[in-house]
Amino acid sequence: MHPGATGALGAAVAGALQAGGMPLRLLVRSVARAPHLAGAVLLPCAYADRSGADVALEGVKTLFMVSASESAELLDEHRDFIDAAAAAGVGHIVYTSFLGAAPDVMAALVGDDGVIRGPAADGRVAIVTPADIARVATRVMADPAAHRDVTYDVTGPEALSMDEIARLLSEAGERSVVFHDESVAEAYASRRRWGAPSWQNDARVSTYTAIASGELSTVSTDMRRVTGRQPLSLQEFLVAPYAQLSGWPPAE
Repeated sequence: MHPGATGALGAAVAGALQAGGMPLRLLVRSVARAPHLAGAVLLPCAYADRSGADVALEGVKTLFMVSASESAELLDEHRDFIDAAAAAGVGHIVYTSFLGAAPDVMAALVGDDGVIRGPAADGRVAIVTPADIARVATRVMADPAAHRDVTYDVTGPEALSMDEIARLLSEAGERSVVFHDESVAEAYASRRRWGAPSWQNDARVSTYTAIASGELSTVSTDMRRVTGRQPLSLQEFLVAPYAQLSGWPPAE
């Protein structure tokens, strides 16, 4: 069973599992946006939809759960959904959380003026591609009992500073990208013009402060331990980002 199958990560894992012959039940917010996989059962549902979750999870043994988009209700929605899974007798939940941001998010942080702004200082982040997260998740889903009660830190092969990330984005793109290190006060002030709720600005700013503090600089070997292959670097990803999500299951 697979909630969150409409995003890049969810679709990649679903495709890999389908290619491996695993029966799939895809729980999606929008059936129209769901990947078209032969034999997969599609059920519309959201994390906040407890009654829909109760129906969708009935008879499920292994659940792949992609973290929901940030919201003020995210924690409660996750808890309710996990409670529904427990009540349905789900044996294994494979959950993706947040350690380091994906490279496609890094490109999205660039403003219209080609500047990445945030209080990251000279901190480093071991960014990881969606394709590599999907490779690990697929291996775990194939044999969940072998990974019971284990947390894997899936990171890229190197920890980069924001200046280095800006340089790589510049080299791969059609415009110059630079990093401007804001103070925390400046970061909140520059985001206030968007009129977002306070929790959302907290989330946006805390991504950078986590980088500054070194919380996201860990370079893990878990990707190689689980899959037998080295994770992609940001530079490799930027050469052909969408190609990295094709060709499933991944070659060894």
